[in-house]
Amino acid sequence: MPSLRPALASGYTLILPPGWLRLDARSEDGTGELDRVLASVPRDSYSPLVSQVRKQAHAVLDRARIAGALDLYLPLGGRHRTAVPASFLVSMVQLQDTPPDGGEGPEATSTKIAAMLASRMPQGAVREMPAGIAVRSRRVIAAEGESSWAGTRVDYHWPMPSQPRKWALASFTTIGAGRPDGDVAELLVGLFDAIMLTWRWQPGLVI
Repeated sequence: MPSLRPALASGYTLILPPGWLRLDARSEDGTGELDRVLASVPRDSYSPLVSQVRKQAHAVLDRARIAGALDLYLPLGGRHRTAVPASFLVSMVQLQDTPPDGGEGPEATSTKIAAMLASRMPQGAVREMPAGIAVRSRRVIAAEGESSWAGTRVDYHWPMPSQPRKWALASFTTIGAGRPDGDVAELLVGLFDAIMLTWRWQPGLVI
C-alpha cells in the first residue's frame, strides 16, 4: 500500500495515511469492500483480535449509514499492522438558521456563517485552510452503553464552494485511546488535523 494516496469521494479528495480505507456509507458496496479488506489482513497481525476488529468495523459502518453519512474512513492496519481506535465520517449538512447574505456573495456569506458556527460549538474556531475556511470544534465523548471508555470528537465544517448554506461535515472520533486529553488521543487528533489539511474540493462537484 502506498504511503500517500488520494481518496476520491463525493466532490472532494483527501490524502490518507497508510492503512486507512474509505468506504461508501450510502451503498452496500461499502460492506463488501470492508469484508474484502479484512479478509486480506494477515490473521497473525490481529489474532486473537481479528473477530473483534471485524465486528467493530461493521458496527461503525452501520452507524454511519444510519446517520446518513456519505463516506466512512477506518484505519485497518496502520503502518505496523496495529489497530487504531479511531475513525471519521463525512456527511452533508443543510444549514437553516443562518444570517442573510445581504448581497455580499457566497464567500462573505460563508465567512459570516463560519463565525456563527464557531461561536456555538465547544472549542469552536474558524481556520484558514488550503481549501478555504473551515470551522473546527472539539469535545469529550462520555462513556455510555457498552463502552466504558470516554473519547474525543473533532469536527470540521466545510462550506461548499458557491453554496454557503450547504456544508460538509468531517467528524472524527477516538474511543478507548486512554484519556481524552492524553498523549495517544492528542496524536490521533493531530493525525486527523493533518488529513484535513489535504482536503480539496473537486471541480464540478455534485453532492
